[in-house]
Amino acid sequence: MQSATSLLALNFALAGAREGFGPFLGVYLQKQGFDPAATGFAMGLAGRPGFSPRRRWAR
Repeated sequence: MQSATSLLALNFALAGAREGFGPFLGVYLQKQGFDPAATGFAMGLAGRPGFSPRRRWAR
């Protein structure tokens, strides 16, 4: 049970970092010459695992 709690805490921290830095990362990448559509697509793919169905952990 402790490993599941640790994974939940890690997921929460990573989601907060992605949501906090995401807009700034998008602007930075566009200023570096990246295509806005490709940047948006990549950032959208990064958020996709959060919508995937969750599997139960083997006990």
